[in-house]
Amino acid sequence: MRKSIILSGLLFLAVLCSTAQAHRPIFSEKAATSPETAVLVAEPAVSQVIYHEMTEKTPQIWLAFDANEGFELFIQIGVPALDRLKSFRPAMMVVGPGLTEEPLQVAVPKGMGVKDLPTDNVKEPRFFHEHFTGTDSWILRSETVVLPATGRYYVVAYAPSKQTGKLWLSVGKQEVFQAADLVQFGEWKKRIRRFHEVQEQGGVVTIPFLSELAGLFEAGRKSALNRKNADPCETTSRGKVVTYSAPPGEVLSADYEVQAAGQKVDVYLARVLDPPFAGKQWDHGGSYSFANFDMSGPVVVQIVSKRSLRNVVVRPQYPGVQPTLLDDHTLSLTLDQPRKLSVEPDGKKGPLLLFANPLETNAPKPGDEGVIYFSPGVLKPEKIVLHSNQILYLAGGAVVKAEVLAEGTNIRIRGRGILDGSDWEWRKGPVGNLIAIRSSTDVEVDGITLRGSSHWTIVPKNCQRVTVRNVKLCNSRVQNDDGINPCNSQDVLITDCFIRSDDDCVALKGLDFSAPNSNVERITVENSVLWCDRARIFLLGHESRAAFMRNVTLRNLDIIHFSMTPFLLEPGEDMRLEDITIENIRIHGEGQGEFIRLRPVVNQYMQKKVPGFIHNIRFRNVTVDGQPGDCLVQIEGADSEHDVNDVIFEDISIASSKLQEGSARLRIGKYTKNVVFRTTAR
Repeated sequence: MRKSIILSGLLFLAVLCSTAQAHRPIFSEKAATSPETAVLVAEPAVSQVIYHEMTEKTPQIWLAFDANEGFELFIQIGVPALDRLKSFRPAMMVVGPGLTEEPLQVAVPKGMGVKDLPTDNVKEPRFFHEHFTGTDSWILRSETVVLPATGRYYVVAYAPSKQTGKLWLSVGKQEVFQAADLVQFGEWKKRIRRFHEVQEQGGVVTIPFLSELAGLFEAGRKSALNRKNADPCETTSRGKVVTYSAPPGEVLSADYEVQAAGQKVDVYLARVLDPPFAGKQWDHGGSYSFANFDMSGPVVVQIVSKRSLRNVVVRPQYPGVQPTLLDDHTLSLTLDQPRKLSVEPDGKKGPLLLFANPLETNAPKPGDEGVIYFSPGVLKPEKIVLHSNQILYLAGGAVVKAEVLAEGTNIRIRGRGILDGSDWEWRKGPVGNLIAIRSSTDVEVDGITLRGSSHWTIVPKNCQRVTVRNVKLCNSRVQNDDGINPCNSQDVLITDCFIRSDDDCVALKGLDFSAPNSNVERITVENSVLWCDRARIFLLGHESRAAFMRNVTLRNLDIIHFSMTPFLLEPGEDMRLEDITIENIRIHGEGQGEFIRLRPVVNQYMQKKVPGFIHNIRFRNVTVDGQPGDCLVQIEGADSEHDVNDVIFEDISIASSKLQEGSARLRIGKYTKNVVFRTTAR
């Protein structure tokens, strides 16, 4: 007989109550005698058990799981009711962050404490008969432990006095049951009875209480349906998670599986480099994956990939995000708050974009006045037109193949669904932008994901008071797919967004003088993550048909991948580009040649062939790490009139070196004045 049988899963075990409980086992043969080889428990609230025989070579058994602060962990230890085990008293121990006892009997990971739960004082263990399998056990101890912190925990069974013998160790109480379990129960019963040394009669295994099992299956089926509906939630004492099932017919990623707080999160696909750009000089790393869920933290996320995660990098790198590699194909992330992350097993090759959104509030309902509501499903209206006082709502699990034209006042585009432009060839969409906002006031785009735009993605033109909040752009399918382009607009806020695009992430443009106010002014981009595969992160200028482009603030941004100059300020057509603040920016360098270019120009996009002006530009607290390359800073005016004047660089760090006057990376040309470098004491 094998010395150890591990059943890490949901076992048919009625513990401490007379009501039968039905669970589905998952079998593993790994030794699980250390933290490194521990059996991973994905959902510690679900009843699971591990069977083990203590020997000199296998003196411990370890389970590992991730949990949030305040999680109530139920654990239990027992032994088969065999005469030789009457005096066997194995102990159990919880190991993890925030626990205060010192480990005395077991070596634990560095920095972790324990809660030791011995059984040597148990004189009369509780006897019970498990009627599904016909086995008898003695329960030595049951305990509920409130976990003091968020992170990785372990449950360990061990023998303090180096005794040997059989034991079982269980975790959790919640029942989950599936139809296939009925078919497999016979084999499970054989293995469980062998462990308990119960003799079979005639080699036949029967399934008693079939009607009870069927009833339990029905309860489990309803529970599973509740977990898969459009708004499933998992709530802990400190956090909550909401997931949205993908609609039938949507092809999902085969590269990743994701769980948030134990709930499945469906993973979608986004294409790169459709024709006519496929197979040419560009390499964007192939199709990539993305996943959305809502949370209030802290929350533990588990990612499983067919690819090796041994060299995985998570960008941006936040102090409140704790990645833990569980094995070569499994990663655990503890999120302190909603985040937008790129999980990269191999750089730009097929990453997982993970979008942890804040919880949605005040969502409209189907039939509400002024609401155009798309329920979960794959739908293709192609063109959606919005007017004043209307709401376009894309529910989580909706994939809406359309472009949107918004014209009016007080318009909202919101939800947790996907607006998908992937069906249209390059520059052939029915509107011309995935979201075109024209001559409008008080418009908000909030919470949705945009995929595969065929041209510029979100374009407010001749607009006032436009907010783009918590929007995720999964582009790079074609060129000219700029992320967000405010054109001749005022008071635009772009906040808490993720943008991946082939072309510029954000471009400010003056296209014409048709509006009463054609300036581009009071534009803020903040608290966002940006990735550009081929062009610039920020382009200010080029199309410059506006008297002023001014009062622009770019702050608290993470640039995780880029190609061309990330800050390109090139006005023309006599446009005055002035009063620009760029601050608190973190950039991951990958050997690029240029960092900043300030230069009035004339180019092919301009109708009036004269340069513009650049005045009063401030860069503050900007860092470039990774492999920055030459990372040049170029400043040059066009002529004595079209100059660059009043530029401040304060605390600019490139590969840990401060940018200052005389730096080798600087290229300061003609027609420049008042270029100042400052470094503050820290």
